[in-house]
Amino acid sequence: MPNRPISARNLGCLISLLAMSSLLISGFNRSENDMWFTMIVTLVGFFPLMLITCRTATLHPGRGLFDILEILCGKWIGKILTVALVIYGIGICSIVLCNFAEFLKDIAFPDTPFYFIAVCMALVAIYLANSGIENMGKWALTVTIAICTVFVITLLLSVNLMDVQNLFPILQAKKSTLLAEGLYGGMICYGESFLVLAFCGDLKRGDSPYKAYGIGYAIGFVVMIVTFLRNVLILGGVLLQSTAYPPYVIARIIKVGEFLEHVESIVSFVYIFLGITKVAVCLRVSALGLEKVMHTKVEERKYLSLPIVFFVLALCVFVSTNVAQILKFVTVYFYLAIPFLVVLPVVLWILSEVRHARQKKAAAPERTVQPQHSK
Repeated sequence: MPNRPISARNLGCLISLLAMSSLLISGFNRSENDMWFTMIVTLVGFFPLMLITCRTATLHPGRGLFDILEILCGKWIGKILTVALVIYGIGICSIVLCNFAEFLKDIAFPDTPFYFIAVCMALVAIYLANSGIENMGKWALTVTIAICTVFVITLLLSVNLMDVQNLFPILQAKKSTLLAEGLYGGMICYGESFLVLAFCGDLKRGDSPYKAYGIGYAIGFVVMIVTFLRNVLILGGVLLQSTAYPPYVIARIIKVGEFLEHVESIVSFVYIFLGITKVAVCLRVSALGLEKVMHTKVEERKYLSLPIVFFVLALCVFVSTNVAQILKFVTVYFYLAIPFLVVLPVVLWILSEVRHARQKKAAAPERTVQPQHSK
């Protein structure tokens, strides 16, 4: 089946799900009641990287991330960088799978083996990744609508639980802590959207990468900052810092008579969709990278996801299977991600601008001075 293009709207929904997937589960817990400020730091700090990524995609219409690497860096360096990105994608996939599998195990299936939950989630993610970018876009649109609907409903149902005093005192945390938390959160929710550049070659004709990333950043920012404010208003900064899954805890205390209980079940079910989506995106990006390196045919791409998942599940042993160790590992992850999510996008953008300027100069007609002839 041929690979059909994806609209900017659906790609934007995919970006928003990547942004929300990890932070909605854990959040800026160290910021306590100042997490709204760290979210602003996140947006301001990574907005330039979004523009850089969009500009790079615009300068290479119809090309994905791995094609751009080969064009700008050459065949061999491009392959080395592609392999590095594949390994990085597998690492992200493993972290996300561990995080969400542990979340599901803690809240719903305490007696179920961790790896059974992880395998089930991985199988669904494989199916989604192999279904094509167009179907992934439709899935992202559906999940985004579902999450926004649940978000609005739970927000309205929890208004009576909010206390404005929980926001004060403002900016009581150390400025260094707020800055570090904001940059770390930005690396997870917005920095990793650089990998979506691999799908920009499949954008529908006439759609702009700026539109896709703009939609993704806007939806993700609005949902997350309002969610974090709600968490603070209900739980307070001190209690929030010691809570593993704030949105789930808040959903547990929401009760509307006897006709609507166990709202947390709906919330957890929707959040699992976030984890599956991010795992599927990482699987597809890694499969695209392997396809580029191994010169695999497009119709054989689906066979690459299964061995990638085996590596992901094996890596889960080293990443760990409990929340405390995962949160400890992510502090190291910040420094590991900088070369891939900050340095590489900037380098690709500079090389793209240089290449574009040279092409523009070469394509410009040479001006010839015509001699003047007297009549």
